[in-house]
Amino acid sequence: MNCKTLRGAIMYYPPYPPRSQQDLRNYHQFVPSYEEYEEKNQIRRQANKIGLTMVGNRFFYLIFSLFSSFFLLLIGLMSVDYYSGTYEYDLTGMTLFSMIIYSVCFFFPFLILAKTGDESISSLLPFEKVGGRVTALLVLAGVGICMSLNIQTSMMLTIGEIVGIHIPLPESPYENTVSYIIVSVLTTALLPALLEEFAFRGVILGSLRRFGDGFAVIISAMLFGITHFYITQIPMAFILGLVMGFIVVKTNSLLPGILIHFFNNFFAAGIDALSHNISPKLYILIFYVATYLLLGIGILCVLKLSKSKNSLISFPERAKCVLPLKKRVAVFCSSGVMISAFVLFGICILLGSLGVL
Repeated sequence: MNCKTLRGAIMYYPPYPPRSQQDLRNYHQFVPSYEEYEEKNQIRRQANKIGLTMVGNRFFYLIFSLFSSFFLLLIGLMSVDYYSGTYEYDLTGMTLFSMIIYSVCFFFPFLILAKTGDESISSLLPFEKVGGRVTALLVLAGVGICMSLNIQTSMMLTIGEIVGIHIPLPESPYENTVSYIIVSVLTTALLPALLEEFAFRGVILGSLRRFGDGFAVIISAMLFGITHFYITQIPMAFILGLVMGFIVVKTNSLLPGILIHFFNNFFAAGIDALSHNISPKLYILIFYVATYLLLGIGILCVLKLSKSKNSLISFPERAKCVLPLKKRVAVFCSSGVMISAFVLFGICILLGSLGVL
């Protein structure tokens, strides 16, 4: 082709070919192949979509929270005495209202992410038949792991108090009525189990499995951890995310993870309700007996699963990826929108650690 006829055009000149074995190694180290380049782009695109979804989820929840007082006044769940500057509210109704807002803000952004992806809804939300016995073993093993993490969190808080470091915990008002306890169980146990498993072990993990099961489990657990905002909850949520993601990959079903999530939160809600109705000494006794009993049962179930014919403890990697695992994680975390999401959630974690949230 005559370059004189392409005046002003940009010509492509390939890189000089390597001249020795050392040059060849350096060449492949700094010049990625087409497969590597394409895999990076696909990971970045998916990371940006997930990051945008998470930021959107927080944004809509913030907007609704800012106007929540107005809505509560409008529907009669809150009354204000402007002369004395005091207000009264229906705690059960307000909790139910917050549950509805949380559901809407959480569900629809992730539903849009699922609908706009390349995977079908059935592949993102698998519910293959696992079997009652295996499901029971998995759930009890998962609850046992939750109990061990509860013990470690309690020890961390105790050590912090001894050395003079006060770590704030999430606090919420309590009403000792049957209606409030029912709504509280729905809000803290059932709803998070359904929505968070749908989002993190369903949509996020399912959309990332084409880049490797291990990669999908790690990323979904990491994002699950940072959405909890409190420094005491993040490590526990991350480890539980790894466990439940692993179970989803092994069983191709969300049901065991949903049940583990529900029973862990139900245990926390039940213990909290119990603490308001019995003496502190009896409460501590019941808490530790129940915790260590469930921990022991969980350990036995883990041993049983590890000795089964088709062991559920092994983790074969099925997806064939060009980039190594560390590189895939680095590419995902360094995408533009995901960095913005990390900054936003980092601010929320800081505010939670200071007791503001």
